[in-house]
Amino acid sequence: MKIKLQQAADVLQKADEVLVLSHKSPDGDTLGSASALCTALQRMGKHVRFACSDPVVPKYENLFAKNLNQTLLLP
Repeated sequence: MKIKLQQAADVLQKADEVLVLSHKSPDGDTLGSASALCTALQRMGKHVRFACSDPVVPKYENLFAKNLNQTLLLP
């Protein structure tokens, strides 16, 4: 299913809870982008969670330490 940018923005604006997912073995670019998105959504008053199938490596943990309600490790 393809949606346009404005449609994606509308979905996020209407949502109260958002789950941001990452691909397996996320690198710094992925985690930085996910952290920025989570921060922006939280500033909009959203309840945000981040999930990934792999643990966030220690050097990137600070990206998620203060700005998320919960970080999930998916099986």
